[in-house]
Amino acid sequence: MVSTPVYVQFKTPKIAVSDTGFYSYDQNKKELVVLNAGNGVFKLELGNYACINSECASKADFIHEIFSTSMPTNLIDDILDRRPLKIDSEIKSKNTTKDGFEERFSSSDFDIIYTVSKDSSCFVDKKNKIFIKITEISEK
Repeated sequence: MVSTPVYVQFKTPKIAVSDTGFYSYDQNKKELVVLNAGNGVFKLELGNYACINSECASKADFIHEIFSTSMPTNLIDDILDRRPLKIDSEIKSKNTTKDGFEERFSSSDFDIIYTVSKDSSCFVDKKNKIFIKITEISEK
């Protein structure tokens, strides 16, 4: 597995964590572990299922539980991997930035701004009060 140190902000109506950790991945599995004083306080695992702190569900159920609206089952994978999102919406725009891109999606169920740069991704859904930002910590 490849592992990268990251700073994570993951806030939803049901989850709130903000600290350093590691994003690890290989072709079959992804893990996002947030640490506090060296102890794991939040662990997100994505593979055939999605698990938070060892409580697992299908990806579709997980996405519905976290986002409370109809979103693609690979949404978290795309955020972690800094890929464009595949969301159907009434309003959609995509702009290229200096080192990445910004996408906007809007419907009666969500109001999303998603920005990606070479070292971070940030997903904000104003309507559902969701904020997910993952930034690589550069080793100097």
